[in-house]
Amino acid sequence: ETGDRAYARRFQLIGDMRDALTKSGELTLLYQPVVDFASGLCTGAEALSRWHHKTLGDIGPAEFIPLAEGTALIRPLTHWVLDTALSQIADWSKTGRSPKVSINISVRNLEESNFADTLEAMLDRHNVEARSIQIEFTESVLVSYSARALDQLGALKRMGVSIAIDDFGTGYSGLSYLQQLPASVLKIDQSFIRSLAVSQHDQKLVRGIISMAHDLGYRVVAEGIENHEAYDMLASWDCDEAQGYLIAHPLAPAMMDKWLDASGTS
Repeated sequence: ETGDRAYARRFQLIGDMRDALTKSGELTLLYQPVVDFASGLCTGAEALSRWHHKTLGDIGPAEFIPLAEGTALIRPLTHWVLDTALSQIADWSKTGRSPKVSINISVRNLEESNFADTLEAMLDRHNVEARSIQIEFTESVLVSYSARALDQLGALKRMGVSIAIDDFGTGYSGLSYLQQLPASVLKIDQSFIRSLAVSQHDQKLVRGIISMAHDLGYRVVAEGIENHEAYDMLASWDCDEAQGYLIAHPLAPAMMDKWLDASGTS
């Protein structure tokens, strides 16, 4: 019966997500600041989608994004995220703010032959420069990527969009993949950062990733920083950027404005 209930819930969520994508209010984007270790200043923010379902309450992204990825809904969902984020960037630029916004996309998006063209048209429509955004995809893409996905990433890079590999360290990719990809940022998965203060194994691993990434010319972001011990260790290993609850929780745009004012960053 539990399995039947889970199936019924999935079926309901997939159906309701279609409605949520066309109605305003249920889906929102929050922004989690990213700061530069050297200066302490905000370099950007990651856009994180949230869904407040009309009857079921808050549905976490860990539940609804895989559902979207397993159906054709990932295309309209990613389109909604891009459109919403670009609209927010345009609003921020009017007030003199310019945080670079990181947007997560799926391997399914990179399999679209026109993804880069679609994004370019959206940038034009919102009057936002390509360098104002960073596209993130998880390391799992590296294992299954195709020539088409590589073409799309190349086109995005030529447009001036920054490209980041997210959740690094959790997949099974070889280092040879990294040299073939037009990415410039590596985000270390938060599972390694959370236990950094107490795990010597994770300390060695993270130091090794930072050193290797720098040798290959990547900037390195540590995600999931929740305590000063981890922050100080990462700073001492020359990690480039920091993200996590220690710096800030994901924030609604108005709260992000207040946070930027308080941190002295535009």
